[in-house]
Amino acid sequence: MSVKRLNHVAIVVNDLRETHEFYGGLLGLKQIERPPEVKAGGPGAWYAIGDRQLHVFVRPGVTEASDRHVALEIDDMDALIERLKKAGFTVEDSFSFGEFKRRKFTRDPSGHLIELMSRE
Repeated sequence: MSVKRLNHVAIVVNDLRETHEFYGGLLGLKQIERPPEVKAGGPGAWYAIGDRQLHVFVRPGVTEASDRHVALEIDDMDALIERLKKAGFTVEDSFSFGEFKRRKFTRDPSGHLIELMSRE
């Protein structure tokens, strides 16, 4: 037995509309259909990230935001930073390592730490 790969990451959010504006709008992730069994469990959204997924679930008043983070590889870091700042999000610099020449951090509307990584 072995683990084949990471399938998805799931986070709890407070507001689905703000979350969709961040992940679907600012980050440009494609929202994908949730199975009926999942929809029956309450509001949320699934997003495709390459062949992996980000699942968000709404639990008002509950958040698990911390310094644990999701890391996303970005192809146009400057354009994304500009969009995030125009939308009022703070973007912080971080050190580079290995093949990733640029790394930044921001937080989504529920406070989850998001790492942005670029090879350029």
